[in-house]
Amino acid sequence: MGRVEYGLFEFQKDKNEDDPNAEIEMIDAIGYGRLDFILAITLSRSQEFHIDIPTTHILAHITEAKDVEGDGATEILRFSHFGRSVVLDITSIKHVAGRVFTQGMRQTGEWAIVDRSEGVARTDFQVDEHGSDDEEVDQAYFFSGEHYVRVRWTEGVVNDELLEGPTPIKYLWPQTGFDQIDTIIPWPGQHDGAYIFSGDYYVRVRSIDSSGDHTPPHQNAVVSRSWSSLHKAGFYW
Repeated sequence: MGRVEYGLFEFQKDKNEDDPNAEIEMIDAIGYGRLDFILAITLSRSQEFHIDIPTTHILAHITEAKDVEGDGATEILRFSHFGRSVVLDITSIKHVAGRVFTQGMRQTGEWAIVDRSEGVARTDFQVDEHGSDDEEVDQAYFFSGEHYVRVRWTEGVVNDELLEGPTPIKYLWPQTGFDQIDTIIPWPGQHDGAYIFSGDYYVRVRSIDSSGDHTPPHQNAVVSRSWSSLHKAGFYW
């Protein structure tokens, strides 16, 4: 992508960055800078780095206007030099801005930020960080004892492929505390959520491919108390 000119971005910084002896205290800040280019990076599935599914991140490479912080829509901000370059999530950029060269305040000249965004809706990228559809369609987990495998197949064609495993169940879902899994059913209203059953307990996760969002450890629910139909059928007591 070609270089875009200037814009406002939001970020976090250490309030005590100039004091090496002080504790780190992160605060919200506003800056202006030049958007140099945009990066799209996909991180592959990795057991070593605990990446459960391929994940794409959209990032912005920005060269900041040195020592410029604040909202240029409500005050006049000036700078004479560019500072460091940073890489931020693309959603950090809120809107574009301009600059005007002036010698009104300094004989050597400086740039004044032109920001006319006050009252205007800011950008809302709504970037979904997820793997490509090709990575997720027609895949299933199969369980045997304390292990699972992940398989890809095409309906009506004998071309199934082993993608992962056999792998211990407790690796992919460590916080559930389950060594074995009896049943997994979809969580209605959640794109990739599920209920996972093991013995007399179950846990609800927002992503079947991730242990990052789940019922906290040792708080798995008792099936018979939450699923009266299964208790009535005599499956759980």
